[in-house]
Amino acid sequence: MEKKNLYEEPVFNDYAYAMNVKSSAEERLQAVNSVWNLAIIGSICGVIGLPTGVLLLPAFVLACICYRKIGGFSVAARWSWNFAKFGWFVVPYFPINLGIGVACFFVGLYSLFFLPFFVARHLKKQAEKDLEAAEEYVRFCK
Repeated sequence: MEKKNLYEEPVFNDYAYAMNVKSSAEERLQAVNSVWNLAIIGSICGVIGLPTGVLLLPAFVLACICYRKIGGFSVAARWSWNFAKFGWFVVPYFPINLGIGVACFFVGLYSLFFLPFFVARHLKKQAEKDLEAAEEYVRFCK
């Protein structure tokens, strides 16, 4: 069984494409750094709010701001979908596995919307890896 990498590896075949990826990664890093503190505050509010119900609205609003700025909606949905598939496969009985899959999907979305730090950290790490790979390819070309 092949181990899947959590981060995508860019493949370069052209200097111009590498420069494009480099500038795009720099922009994404700048965007993530601009909302980094909001993601941390939103996660703290979410951790306090999940068990108590207090501060859920600020946590949700901060997560939406962060995801809108850095494009984290698709990452949150993809992670929730993977969590739902896991829940679906854990219980192999037909009617129960569908309900558990749906429940896992919504629990995943719920937790990721109140913990934006994890998505922001993932996107920051992906941008750093893209930037590093692009810079390495540009150095190789020179």
